[in-house]
Amino acid sequence: MQPGLPSASRGKPHHGSRQDRPASARGPARRPGCSSLSLRTQSPGPAARAADALSGASRLAAVAGHHSMAASASAPFQALFSPGHTQPVTMPIRMKAKLSLSVCVCIGLLALSLLPAGAGDGRWAVDAAGNWSDTTKWAGGVVADGAGYTADFSTIDITGNRTVTLDSDRTIGTLKFGDTGSPIRAWTLSGTNTLTLSGSPTISAVVSGQTISIFVALAGTEGLTKTGPGTVTLIKANSYTGPSVILEGALEISSDSHLGTPPASATPGNIVINGGQLSFKGQFDLHPNRGVALGPQTGSGAGTVHIATSTYVDAIPGIIANNGSGTGALVKTGPGTLVLSADNTYSGGTTISNGSLRLGTNSATGSILGNVTNYATLAFNRSDSYTFNGVISGTGSLVQMGSGTVTLTANNTYSGGTTIEAGTLRVAHASALGTGAVTVKVGRLEIANVNITSPSLILSNGATLLGTGTGAKYSKSSYPSISAGAAATLATEAASDQLEIGSAIRNGDSSSVITVSGNGAVLLSAGATASDAYAGSWVLSSGTLRLADANALGNPGGSSPRPITLQGGTLEPRVSAGASYNNNVTVSGDAAILANRITTGAGVTHVFGTLSIGSQQLSVSPGPNVTSGTMGVSFGTTTLTGDPTFNVTNSASASMDLILGAVGESGVARTLTKTGSGRLIFSGAATYTGDTVINGGTLALGSSGSIATSPNISVAAGATFDVAAVSGGFSLASGQTLKGDGTVNGNVTVGSGATLAPGASIGTLTFNHALTLAGNTQMEINKAGSTLTSDRVVVGSTLTYGGTLNVTASGDTLAAGDTFDLFDAATFSGAFATLNLPTLPGGLIWDTSYLNVDGTIRVASAGGVPPTITLQPASTNVTCGQAAYFAIAATGTEPLSFQWKRNGQNLSDGGNISGATTSNLTINPVGWDDAGSYTVVVTNYYGTTTSDAATLSVSDTTPPTPVCHSELTRSLGADGTVTLTPEEVDNGSSDNCGITERKLSRNGTDFYDSLSFGCTDIGQHTITLRVKDAAGNQATCTSTLTVADTTPPVLSGCPPPTASYQCLADVPAAPTVTAQDNCDGQVAVAFNETQSNPGSSCNNTIVRTWTATDSHSNTATCTQTITVNDTTAPQISGCPTNVI
Repeated sequence: MQPGLPSASRGKPHHGSRQDRPASARGPARRPGCSSLSLRTQSPGPAARAADALSGASRLAAVAGHHSMAASASAPFQALFSPGHTQPVTMPIRMKAKLSLSVCVCIGLLALSLLPAGAGDGRWAVDAAGNWSDTTKWAGGVVADGAGYTADFSTIDITGNRTVTLDSDRTIGTLKFGDTGSPIRAWTLSGTNTLTLSGSPTISAVVSGQTISIFVALAGTEGLTKTGPGTVTLIKANSYTGPSVILEGALEISSDSHLGTPPASATPGNIVINGGQLSFKGQFDLHPNRGVALGPQTGSGAGTVHIATSTYVDAIPGIIANNGSGTGALVKTGPGTLVLSADNTYSGGTTISNGSLRLGTNSATGSILGNVTNYATLAFNRSDSYTFNGVISGTGSLVQMGSGTVTLTANNTYSGGTTIEAGTLRVAHASALGTGAVTVKVGRLEIANVNITSPSLILSNGATLLGTGTGAKYSKSSYPSISAGAAATLATEAASDQLEIGSAIRNGDSSSVITVSGNGAVLLSAGATASDAYAGSWVLSSGTLRLADANALGNPGGSSPRPITLQGGTLEPRVSAGASYNNNVTVSGDAAILANRITTGAGVTHVFGTLSIGSQQLSVSPGPNVTSGTMGVSFGTTTLTGDPTFNVTNSASASMDLILGAVGESGVARTLTKTGSGRLIFSGAATYTGDTVINGGTLALGSSGSIATSPNISVAAGATFDVAAVSGGFSLASGQTLKGDGTVNGNVTVGSGATLAPGASIGTLTFNHALTLAGNTQMEINKAGSTLTSDRVVVGSTLTYGGTLNVTASGDTLAAGDTFDLFDAATFSGAFATLNLPTLPGGLIWDTSYLNVDGTIRVASAGGVPPTITLQPASTNVTCGQAAYFAIAATGTEPLSFQWKRNGQNLSDGGNISGATTSNLTINPVGWDDAGSYTVVVTNYYGTTTSDAATLSVSDTTPPTPVCHSELTRSLGADGTVTLTPEEVDNGSSDNCGITERKLSRNGTDFYDSLSFGCTDIGQHTITLRVKDAAGNQATCTSTLTVADTTPPVLSGCPPPTASYQCLADVPAAPTVTAQDNCDGQVAVAFNETQSNPGSSCNNTIVRTWTATDSHSNTATCTQTITVNDTTAPQISGCPTNVI
C-alpha cells in the first residue's frame, strides 16, 4: 500500500458519486482461472472514455509484485499478477466519473478502495510556498483532502519559512508539519477559508523547536489533538467544538477563542494536557466552562502551562482535574503569571519552573492539592480563609496577596523568601515559612501557636505580626527588622493569646512606629543596645505589652531608649530584679501599667523616663508574680497636658507605688486626681497650678517633694495625704487650701494665708502627727433639733492653735448647753489670734475655754459660776483582784461634766473601768497595770478645774495556781525533731493578777521558752511548767511527756502505680527503690512480686510491692500493678496474589 493512501478496510467514508458495486472485494479465490479486474465508465455521452474515469492510473502499475494495469477507450482495465504472488495487494483507485467494477480473482486476496473525487491523503512535496489546491505541490498530484485523511508537510527539507494558503474550504483529519533539514524553518497555514477537522483531528509538529502558525479558522465537532515536540500556534478565532488535547510539544494561543467554541456548561476535560504544553501568548482568561484534565487516563503524568511574557496575567477559571483515573501534575513555565481561580482537584502535585502561579482572584476559590515544587513564585490571592496542607519546596518564593487568610501547615523548605502584600498569612508549623527572608508589606503574618526560629523577618510600612494561641513566638536572632519610616503592628486576638518576640527588634528610624494592639499580650523578651537596635517609637493601643528586658523597646547605642505612647491597653514591665527602662512615656488614652516580675518574689522598682499625660486615667498595680513587699514604677519629669487621673492600686499580696519626678503642666491650669488603694509619690517639686484631688489611697511627698502651687488639696474619706517624709514638716503655702474627710500623715503647718477646711460639707479631717495652725481654719457647725454636728480636726499629736478660726453655723437656733467638738488632739497648745464665731441670741455667749482642754466650743448663759472641787479623791492600796474606788464632790453652775484620767490619759468605761465620766470611778477587779496617778477634770460652760492626784497602789503576795496536762504525747517530725511549748503543757493555770510568764524545764531547774526533742529522746520525760505573775509570784506543776516516732520512711524511685504492656517480654525489670527514715537514715527495702497467671506472656497481671520498715515499726509501701494484654493481631507475609 502506498504511504498516505488508506485501504478500504480502514473504513474511510466515500464522497462523490454513488458506486454500483462494493468499494472493496477481499477473500480467497473460489475457482481457478485467469485473474482480471475490469473498470467500465458509467459516464454518459459518446465521448466518454474509460481512461477518463481514473486519475493516476500509472500508480497502479507501480505496485510491487504484479503486472501493470492500463486503460483504453475500448477495453476494460486489467491488472495481471504474477502466478507466484501470494501477498495481499491493495490498489487504491481514484474516481472522476461513475464506474462499474468487476473482479476476477484466481488465487489470493484483492482489496480495492474506491475514493470519492478529491478525497485522500496528500504529501506536500516541494520546498516552496503555495496554494493548498495546487496539485503540482503535492506528491503524485494528490491534494490532501477529506475527513480522516492527512495533509503531510513533514517529509521535505525547507530552506526558508514556508506558507501554505488555504484557498478554499476543506476538510482534513490530520495536519503534519516538519522539516528534514537544518536549520529548522517554520510553516504557516494561512488564508481566509475554513479548515474543518474531522476524523480524529490531529495537528502534529514533528520537529522539536519548529513553530507552526495556523492562520486559518478551524471548524469541526471532534476537537483537536496536538502531537509532536514542536509548537503549534493557533491565530484565528476557531469554531471547532470538543476537547483540545495536547500530548506533545506546545499548543500556543493568544485568545480563548483559539480553542474553538467553549462548552455551554462546565465541562471536565475540555482541555487535556498529557505530556504537552498549553502556551499563553497574550493576556486573557480561558472560558470558565473549559475544564482541564492533566496526565493520562491511567497512571501518572504531567501537563505544562506556559505564560510567554512577564507582563501577562492569564487565568484558568475552570477546574483542573486528573484525567480519568490517572494522577495528573501541573508544571507552570514561562515568565508570566498563571491564575487558577477554581478549586482544582488534580492530585499529582505542582511544579513552578518560572514566572508566577497565583491561586484565586481575591476570591473564595482558587486552590490546589498536593505538594508544590517552586522555583519561581507561588502566590495566594484568596478573600476567605484557606488552608494549604501541601509541602512547598524549591528555590522559589511565596507571595500572600489576597485579602483573606491563608494557613500553611507543612514543614516547608522553599528558600526564595516570603512576601505578604495583603490579607493574612497564617503559619501553623514552625518551619512553614521555609528558609528565605520574610517581608511583610501591607498585610499580616500570623504565628499560630508555634515558635519560629527562622527565617529572618522584615516588617514594612503597614505590616502586622499577629500571634494567636499561648505559644506564638518569633525568635530568630537580630530580627524582626523594621523598615525605615515603617508603621508596623504587633497584634493578638483572644485574651489568652501571647505573641513573644524572643530576639531584639532591629533597625527602623526616628519616624518608624510599632503599634501593639489586640486583646492578648505581646512579650518582648530580649533587648538591644547595639547601634542597629530599633530606633523608632512605640504605641500601645490595646492589649498588654510585656517588657522582659530593660532595652526591649530598643536603645540604639545604649543612650537612646525609645519612647512609647499609651493609647490604651496595659504596659507590663517584668524584669525580676527591677530595671531602668528609661523610656519616655506619653499617655494619650486610658491605659494601665502592670508592674510585674518574670519570677515570683518581692516587689522591685521599674524606672522610666519622662511622663506626659492628658485627661486620661493611668492605672498602675502590681503584677501577679509580686508576692510581697512594695512594687514601684518611677518616672522622671512629668508634664500634665490635661486633667489626668492616677489610679494606683495595691494587690492582695503587695503594695504599689507610682513615683513621679517634678510635676508640671502645659497650657492652662491642670487638675490631678489620685484614686485607688496604692500610693502616688511626688519625688520632686509639683508646680502645676490646678487642684489636687485625693480620692483613694495615698498621695505622698518624697523627701524632696513639694506641692506649693496647687490651690486646693482635697483628701476624701479613706484617702491619705502623706507628707511625713518632708524634712522639717510640710507647710501649706499662702493661697492653698487643705480640705476633705481623709487623713494627713506627717507634721503639718497651715501657714499664713493658707486655709484648713475639713469636710466636704461637714466632716472630719485627721492628722496623724502634729498640726500647727497659723493661717485660716474654716469650720462649720449645724444644729438639727437635738442633733449637733460640726467639722472636726483630729490630731494624733500636738495641736497648736494660731491664726484665725472662722466658724459658720447652719440649721436651728443655738441654745445654752450646745457643745460642738471642733478639735481632738493628744495635746493642745497655743491660741487663735482671731476667733470669728457665729452670732448668738441675746443672753448667750460662746465659751471657748475648752478649746485647749478638749477642743470644743460651747454656748453658755451669761453670769454662770465655774466649777469648784469640794472633795478631793483619796489615794488607796488594793490587793490585786479586789476593787478600787475614787470619788469627788464639786459645785458650780450646772451641768457639770467629769473626765477621769490615769497618768494623764483619759479613761473610758469598759473592761474593769466604770464611771469614767462621773464623780465616782470604780476599778473592779484591780489588775497590776491599774496602779498609777488618778485625777479628774470637772468642767462647765464657765470654766474647768482639775482635782488633786490620788495614787492607786497594787499589792500581790498570792502565787499563781498552776495546772498541767497529766500526760502528753508528741511525735517526731520528718526532720527527727519535735518542739514543745508551755502553752501545750498548760491546762488552765490562773492567777489573781494574771500570769505574765510561762516556761518549761526537763530537769526542774533550767527553764526555757520551749523544749526540743530528737530521736535519742524517744520515751517518757517529766516536764515541769513554771508560771509567774506580774508581782514575781510563781508556782510549778509537772506533766509526763511521751516522745514517739510515728513517721514512716520515705520511699524514693517508686514506679508509676499502673503500667501495661503487650507481651511479658516487654515488661522491664523492677527498679531499685530506696528508703530514708527520719531517725534511722537509710532503711532496707523488701521487694515482692506476684503474677496472676505465672509464666503467661499474653494475659497476666503482675503486682510488685516495695516495703520499708524502720526500727520503730513504721512502714512505708509502694505498689505497681502491671497488666500484660496482647491486643496485636498476627501479621501474615508471603500471601499469593489473586488468580482470576
